[in-house]
Amino acid sequence: MNMLLYPNLNKKNARECTIKIAQTLEKLNCKSYISKEYQENFMNNPYMIFGQLQNILKQCDVVIGIGGDGSIISAAHHAALQDKLVFGINTGRLGFLAELEVEHLDKLKMLADGNFTVIERMMLNLNYQNQSHDALNDIVVSCCSPSKIIDINVSYNSNLIGNYRADGMIFSTPTGSTAYSLSAGGPIIDPVLDTITMTPICPHSLFTRSILFASDKSLTVSANWSNNLEVYITLDGKTNIPIKCGEDFTIQKSTNSVKFIELGEHYFFDSINTKFLNNIHNNS
Repeated sequence: MNMLLYPNLNKKNARECTIKIAQTLEKLNCKSYISKEYQENFMNNPYMIFGQLQNILKQCDVVIGIGGDGSIISAAHHAALQDKLVFGINTGRLGFLAELEVEHLDKLKMLADGNFTVIERMMLNLNYQNQSHDALNDIVVSCCSPSKIIDINVSYNSNLIGNYRADGMIFSTPTGSTAYSLSAGGPIIDPVLDTITMTPICPHSLFTRSILFASDKSLTVSANWSNNLEVYITLDGKTNIPIKCGEDFTIQKSTNSVKFIELGEHYFFDSINTKFLNNIHNNS
């Protein structure tokens, strides 16, 4: 089996972890490929094969994201475009998307042996000015200036769902329900479900709550504001797209999806409880 290692070397111990992963996979008769942009960080490493990312991605069966959730999401974006499997190893803090912690690399044998299940998770698609973009966690519309309220209109099939005055709006997948949406008061959703969650950010209202839509809905959204504000659509916390006042964009389920590998029996809410308790302990 061929693996593509996708590390975030800004994370503590990520480099050492990546080397251990490659060594472990070598013993399991698996090949470890890695983008040549990392070659200086792993000079003379006999366990890694370097190459152009898109070229080696085609040769690999699994993309292993090494770092925190952001790193795993980046790996997942690449994997989705080539319909590859994704496996996360956590060297960050929470790591909701990670299947393994660094101290459990011995379980890579299950991966090498094919002893795993595959869980398919939906992505969201943004269409703005005839440009299409996908997100695994969320699509957020917000103002770059703090404490500035914008007016957000959301409709479906020309039927108005609501006019919202808020700092912004989060449209999230079930995978993204434990990310920004959760911080804004949104619900935790089992990631095997297909649904689109809309959660206002600091709404100027006593009664505004999250709304869940069926995944076959296509939402039309526009934002309006006064003064010379800058408003952006942000995808998965990384890609920022400036938008024009009053101009429509659509959000719907993407035709792409991400196929995550799970080892053994996996209960989502056990993982949630464990991650949150560990985070509280680590910050106490």
